[in-house]
Amino acid sequence: MNEPQYSLLTDATCDLTEEFYRELGVEVIALGYTINGVEKFDGQTEAEQSGVGGMRDFYQALREGARATTTQISTQRYIEKMGQLLEKGDVLYMAFSSGLSGSYQSACSAAMELRETYPNRTLYVIDTKAASLGEGLFVTHASQKRGDGMDIHSLKKWIEDNWQRYCHLVTVDNLRHLRAGGRISATTEVIGSIFDIKPMIHVDLEGHLVASGKVRGRKRSLRRLVEQVKEDIIDPTSQVMYICQGDCIDDARFVKDALIRDVGVKDVRIGYAGPVIGSHTGPGVIAVFFVGKGRK
Repeated sequence: MNEPQYSLLTDATCDLTEEFYRELGVEVIALGYTINGVEKFDGQTEAEQSGVGGMRDFYQALREGARATTTQISTQRYIEKMGQLLEKGDVLYMAFSSGLSGSYQSACSAAMELRETYPNRTLYVIDTKAASLGEGLFVTHASQKRGDGMDIHSLKKWIEDNWQRYCHLVTVDNLRHLRAGGRISATTEVIGSIFDIKPMIHVDLEGHLVASGKVRGRKRSLRRLVEQVKEDIIDPTSQVMYICQGDCIDDARFVKDALIRDVGVKDVRIGYAGPVIGSHTGPGVIAVFFVGKGRK
């Protein structure tokens, strides 16, 4: 079957590698971030995913007290990137959650302008309400649907019908970065640190990070992630799960082993939480992503 001729576009916040995007045939646009006064764009290579330079250095800087901030994608950058792709054909853009970034609104503004310039092209802008490797898992499946012959209109409908089944479960090791990002109060940070409280977080139906509970101690929080997956996952033996980690590979492997042993997942892949996500969660974040019964 011939693959339909249209472009898939997404954000580097998917936290996949540059090599994997090429393998999927997916175009990428990067969000910006600043650390130690230096402006950069997100995006990872295979070497960085292996902890060689790049991401390891980023998280070490955060541990040493560096403050990282992020910036959304401008309307003009969208116009430039989408315009290049529209010159060649139709475009479907899968956006980083609008609950976590204003980039989606910039993309919508760009699309309104571009549809006047390219009236004979189809341009879809879709809010995935997903982040990190949860967005990456969704984009991976969308690329596979295109590869199976799904046209752009059918793929848009499939995304709209299925996005809420892509579940994100998260825990962090240090509350400082959540407090700095306004997710929790300074008092909550102090009390949580004293009593070794680890928040359990999920991404809700609006694409926001929402607290779903708390446990005491790191190992308990990791076990709770596995318990939550077991409660919510569908067909664990037939799907690939993704884990993102904030430079805490041993904890990620602990969770992977438990998912295989206790949940029956056959294929679990580990990657880094990229700099945009990591700027807000800090070192030690562990998140799991899978197809489940639905978000809550």
